This record gives sequence, C-alpha cells and structure tokens, in this order.
Amino acid sequence: MHGHSTKEDFQNSFIGSNFFAPFVGKYLAHLYQKADYVITPSEYSKRLIQSYGVTTPIIAVSNGIDLEKYGKDEHKEEVFRRYFGIEKNTPVVVCAGLYFRRKGIEDFVKVAEKMPHVRFIWLGSIKKWLIPKKLGILSMASIQLMLASLAILKVLFFRER
Repeated sequence: MHGHSTKEDFQNSFIGSNFFAPFVGKYLAHLYQKADYVITPSEYSKRLIQSYGVTTPIIAVSNGIDLEKYGKDEHKEEVFRRYFGIEKNTPVVVCAGLYFRRKGIEDFVKVAEKMPHVRFIWLGSIKKWLIPKKLGILSMASIQLMLASLAILKVLFFRER
C-alpha cells in the first residue's frame, strides 16, 4: 500500500480539515495496519505512520523524477517565459504542489518577499472555496505548465519536515 497520506498532512489543508483530521488519522492507521507492506515517499511520512502504532513493515522511497525527461529544452523555456512574461535573464524559482500550508506556501512567499529580483511561481491548483482565508490572498498558476517549467529551473523549492 502507498502510505502517502497522514493525519498531519490532512490538517490545515481544506476548510474543516482540522475537525476531521483525528478521524482521518484513525482510519489511515487502520488501513495501513491491514496492509502487507507500506511504501511512503519520505522518512517523515514513515515516522508519522509508525507513530500511529502501525506495525506493518514500512519503507521510504522518494517519488523522484526522470532527469532525462526534464533536461534543458530551449523551446519549453521560451514557452514558459512568454506565458508568464518573464525576461530571458530573470531568475525563476518554482514550487509545485497543492495550495496547502503543509506544502510550504507561506515559507515560499516569505522567501519571495526577500528576493524581489527573482520571479517566484507556485504551480498547483485547488478549488478556491476550499482554501483557508489566510492563504486565499496568494496567487496560483495552472499545474498544466509544470512540464514546461521544469525545463528552465536552476532552483526547485522543496520543503521537507
């Protein structure tokens, strides 16, 4: 079973998620305990699932990407920069993920505010009515542009706990 979901990941994600998080946690622990084996995308998720009392064997394996597929591509870079109106020599930092606090969107914005000479773009989408008001003031871009964006990156913003 893929052990990507945790109670902690569910918290602070949607309106009402904190109310339901304890129930989600119990349900997930029950599911993970029934599995023969659990594969998580990080050591962080593995530790959380183990903290629920799950005794099923768990291994962390990164999702990773195929670096050959996302190598430098001048055409994709041009399309991306044109779409976002970015000058050729302007540095770009991109983060891809749902519009959740746990994905580090607040940290991303804080870093962006300290680096006004760099263009920061968050790729991800979610129904706007699901976004907690505190995060609703930030802007989003379409996840469909993710493939084009990876071709020009020199920095990819990852937040791991």
